[in-house]
Amino acid sequence: MRKGADCLSKWVGESERQLRLLFDQAYQMRPSIIFFDEIDGLAPVRSTRQDQIHSSIVSTLLALMDGLDARGEVIVIGATNRLDSIDPALRRPGRFDRELRFSLPNEAARLEILRLHLGHFQLSEETLRSVAESTAGYCGADLKALSTEAGLSALRRAYPQIYYSKDKLLLDNARISVSAGDLTAALVRVRPAGQRSTPAVARPPPAYLNPLYSEAAADAADRLRQLLAARPAGRPSGSQRRLVMLLGQTGDCLAKYLGPAILHRMESLPAHCLDPAALYASASVRCPEEAVADLFRELRRAAPAALYVPACDSLFGDSSTGGLSDTVRRCLLASLRDFDPSLPLLVLMTRECINLDADEIGDSFQPPDWLDCSSEDLVTVRVPSPTDAQRRAFFSDMVLNAATVLDDADGGVGCGSGGELPPAESLPPLPLAPASPPPALTPAEAKRLARREEGQLRELRIFLRDTCNKLARDRRFFVFAKPVTDVADYYDIIKNPMDLATVMDKIDRGDYCCAEDFLADVDLISRNALEYNPVTDDESVAIRHRACALRDVAQAIVKAEMDSDFEDDCKRIRDRRRDDGAPAAAATGQTAATKKSSLSTHPSTNGPTRQQHGNGCLSGSNSGSGVSRADRYSRRSATVATLATNDAEAETASAAAAATPTTRRSLSASASPPQQQQPPPAQPSSSAAGGSPYRQPDAMVVRNRLQNLLNQLVSRTASLTRQQLDSAYTRLSDCLAGLRTANSTAEQQQPQFADQVCASIENFIQTIA
Repeated sequence: MRKGADCLSKWVGESERQLRLLFDQAYQMRPSIIFFDEIDGLAPVRSTRQDQIHSSIVSTLLALMDGLDARGEVIVIGATNRLDSIDPALRRPGRFDRELRFSLPNEAARLEILRLHLGHFQLSEETLRSVAESTAGYCGADLKALSTEAGLSALRRAYPQIYYSKDKLLLDNARISVSAGDLTAALVRVRPAGQRSTPAVARPPPAYLNPLYSEAAADAADRLRQLLAARPAGRPSGSQRRLVMLLGQTGDCLAKYLGPAILHRMESLPAHCLDPAALYASASVRCPEEAVADLFRELRRAAPAALYVPACDSLFGDSSTGGLSDTVRRCLLASLRDFDPSLPLLVLMTRECINLDADEIGDSFQPPDWLDCSSEDLVTVRVPSPTDAQRRAFFSDMVLNAATVLDDADGGVGCGSGGELPPAESLPPLPLAPASPPPALTPAEAKRLARREEGQLRELRIFLRDTCNKLARDRRFFVFAKPVTDVADYYDIIKNPMDLATVMDKIDRGDYCCAEDFLADVDLISRNALEYNPVTDDESVAIRHRACALRDVAQAIVKAEMDSDFEDDCKRIRDRRRDDGAPAAAATGQTAATKKSSLSTHPSTNGPTRQQHGNGCLSGSNSGSGVSRADRYSRRSATVATLATNDAEAETASAAAAATPTTRRSLSASASPPQQQQPPPAQPSSSAAGGSPYRQPDAMVVRNRLQNLLNQLVSRTASLTRQQLDSAYTRLSDCLAGLRTANSTAEQQQPQFADQVCASIENFIQTIA
């Protein structure tokens, strides 16, 4: 397998050489397969606007595929999602002579994909079928994104606490269950990849308009399927072109809703739209005539296909009123007339007529002159006006449930639908999840990791040896080069001695995993010298200065010559080995370095303000000091005890400060009332027991009133078109929404509010002409 761009190179002739080597290798290993993924990037269409390098690569690929050498046992496969971008010479027989088209999944395939992604949520079969029916134009990746979005919506509804916490919480997966509402919300947020730049031609109407269009769309789609499967009498043998005209009254929105809904139900046919936007506003063509030629070229390639011509009477009308020009019209009619009759093609047109009764729409309808066909070649499909049952179903949900909708409006938007989250104070706390262990390494990975770490530690030892040798060769630090052996009470005072020779031994043994451990032992030498040598005589002061210089020089060398990233890698090695149970390197030095955090000396004090262990002593260092060894030891012990006490107090204060937030939270949690830790109880309803928003007699009365109002609304809207019904639905919905807002602020009683709802609907019915 080879990506299309893998063969490209910036050097002249290198891309062609890579192609030849690839084919030679495939021939030597025959039988073999060469698979080019995204071949449109390797062999694009050759033109004068392209670089010469692409033309040369395409020519080389054509020559290699033409079989100049015997390559019968080498199969070349290419994959692309931009077939029009491939050079046409590659698509002739002898090269890529087989084209396998993988179109978008149909409804049955989408149902299987949804079962794979949502099967463990125990959704009903009706819900899955409804989603599969509503996702025409979705590919497999779009359906996966839809399922993921629905899962996130269910997670948001079940555990809104995760949006208020930065910690990893312990969740119960059994509580996360995707519902039909989650899928509905996901359908609103997820847009198919193929419909992001241009709207889809085949699409269902909005959900609230389904009662007005679903039955008409289903009947028209069934008739078109029968028409495509049958061969009408009088049609020339072998002709597969079908001309269909949808006729309806003005205001039925045939072009906006019904035509796309019919094509949505016939999703097996790739649909292409012919309207002014496709002809004049396309970014890929330079003139309308070129757009027409490209459209019919695509129809030939994708046959069987459907050509959708909305509002054909306006499109082919006078050019001064928005119709096509004479040149574009002749080009379009010529392309339609010259289309291969053996290729299946459905031309679906819509036309709305003014004051046209349903009885006048029939076989007597004569096709317009611009269509250039006889009445036998044109099939007309009559779109009836909405029936009483359709109008009743259209308004029933909003009218009969008006009081219920308004009563539930105060509940807010559910957090699972993308609305506002509930307040954090009303949510119960969730336990924290335990830290997940790192993934276990395979034996091969562990072996490679050990080799890489050992090489890194080897470089560290080489660097530390050089640093230690530099310090030992410095004349200032000779006093710290070897262990102290000529002072009797040294080891009574210094319990953890250290010197450069011991440091070198630890380097050779591999006790240091990072430079930080090495510097900890150097600090140990400095602290021992500061602890043993007080500031009472000149020799002791000189040793103290050299000890501080030793520490500073070592830190400067490490900082200047060692990369910080290398040191971080070494620290990770040390931590990993410590977690795995390996003996910690330089344990004594690390313990001392961890116990004390700063070092400072002042000439006016009797000792260091930060206690650190160290080394460094000269024989006869007490001569001329005027102070006995016992006095020096007692004073030094008092200083050490004072420092230890201060350090213990500081550590206690730090621990108390660190524990303060937790303690406060604990006190706050213990002092808070129990109801703050649980979700707030539901507010008592003003209604009587039984769960009804009103008392049972009042509910029945309101229900009967709403039913009567619905009957009046259905009767009053008998003469309205679908567009007028949509407008009436919108106005009534806005009116009820205004009542809901007023009720939420006024806090009125439910019976009074129901009276307002009924009165508003009555007033609305009176306004319908």
